[in-house]
Amino acid sequence: MNEIPLKELFQDKKVKNYTKYNDKYLVRRNNVYYTRCNTEQEAKKVVELLKKYDWDKSKIEQIKEEAGIVRLNKNNTTGFYNVSIYPSQQYKRGFTYAYSFMKNKKNTRIKNTSLKQLKHNVIQKGWLWKPLTDDARFIDEYL
Repeated sequence: MNEIPLKELFQDKKVKNYTKYNDKYLVRRNNVYYTRCNTEQEAKKVVELLKKYDWDKSKIEQIKEEAGIVRLNKNNTTGFYNVSIYPSQQYKRGFTYAYSFMKNKKNTRIKNTSLKQLKHNVIQKGWLWKPLTDDARFIDEYL
């Protein structure tokens, strides 16, 4: 009897390193969880970049940034990446805009009452300014 070795039998099969769970795609390899993606295309990009970096889990934030994966926080009502509205009694409006993110395990934040001035400050510091919703894209054109 002519037996085929198991390695040759599964040689042509491609192994997906992501699985669909509920409506999200989980990127994992050998039972190690890496990240969650919204679409299959995002998951494929992340898997390609993880292969490039030899599946180094410490570089997952850099990989997500390279893949262009940006999440809109459920508390973010502005539609801009990392921009939130904070109530403040110091100003006539009753609120201020703040751009905040984690840097070296510390929360970094700049505030301004004007979205236009906040955009200018963020871009001047070299940080990412990105509108995430259609409404924010429309507003961004006039800032």
